[in-house]
Amino acid sequence: MSFATLVVNLPAKLGRLLSAASLSVTLASDDAAVTALSAIETSAAAGATAANQVTGNTALEAIETSVASGATAANQATGNTSLATIATAQGAGGTGIAEPTGGSGLLGWLSGIYQAVIGTLSVWTPNKQVTGTLTVADPTGAATGSTVTINTDSLGALGIKLSGTTVGATVLFQGSVDGNTWDNPKAYPLTIGAAGVQSTTAAGDFEVNCAAFKQFRVCLSALTSGSFAVVLNGTSAVKHVGVKNGNAADLQATVVSAGSTGLDYSANKPAIPTVGSTFANSGPYASYVLVATVPALAARNNVDIENISGAQIAVVRDDGTQATGNAPTNASVFAIGGGIAAGAQGGSWTSTTFKGRLQIYAPLSSAIVSVMVD
Repeated sequence: MSFATLVVNLPAKLGRLLSAASLSVTLASDDAAVTALSAIETSAAAGATAANQVTGNTALEAIETSVASGATAANQATGNTSLATIATAQGAGGTGIAEPTGGSGLLGWLSGIYQAVIGTLSVWTPNKQVTGTLTVADPTGAATGSTVTINTDSLGALGIKLSGTTVGATVLFQGSVDGNTWDNPKAYPLTIGAAGVQSTTAAGDFEVNCAAFKQFRVCLSALTSGSFAVVLNGTSAVKHVGVKNGNAADLQATVVSAGSTGLDYSANKPAIPTVGSTFANSGPYASYVLVATVPALAARNNVDIENISGAQIAVVRDDGTQATGNAPTNASVFAIGGGIAAGAQGGSWTSTTFKGRLQIYAPLSSAIVSVMVD
């Protein structure tokens, strides 16, 4: 019986069985087959090397040495060059792309890409803070101790805190577009209604819109004694909306309507008394007495006169330039009718543009006249 026939005829289960189920085994007198199995077994146990292979069995040797030495064309057996193609076909970097420092290989590239993406997608940027002390006066900012400076790249607004006790100190607020020359923009005290300032002589808290600058600093231009401790706190958010050239207290002032003190083009007007005087005892307003005066005011938004005296009243308008006792300039007069009785609503007059003086006259000094200005 051959060895192959023996393998095929072996039962599925070997071991101690009853004699009736036993199977006799006859070994061939030729040991060549057994020697071949021994060669395979010892080769596998000792590892796949050339010395452990039988004659003609060199495939495992080629694979083992190729893997150990790396996938290159020289390490492949004849015709086995696919691994070399994979090794050399890794591509090349694009123009302008460089591997991030601090890493290497694929992991280095991936970590660099991750950091770049996170930086692009970030919606929160921490504040940047610089502290220092102003101890030396130098308006040029060249002397050590005369300035505290912060780089404002990526910053939109800057909080400035000055603390300390000084005598004769002046601190300038300065921003630089190019990092060399310094402008003097306005900083705004953190006080409701405060206008912007380009410098300060006392400690306090301020804010400034620094988005247009590369750097911002506080500069001690004058000092008799003392020092200032400085905190500069920058944020990417813009807090104060700047006003170009800073005007009208930088939009923190009351809005004033346009207008003027007026020019007189009256015809055939009656004689107008001097400022503060009573009308003459003749004419349409004979003996009318002065009951109210509204001074000239350029910032006035509105003036309103209501006649509830029950009789006609007269209003003299002028530019307000003349003092009491002098003849008014650019003066005119007009009447406001009265109601049916004292207290009843009569005529009225209002203006949002006239900024000159108003003098209100009535037949009696007890006349009821309502005057409102805002």
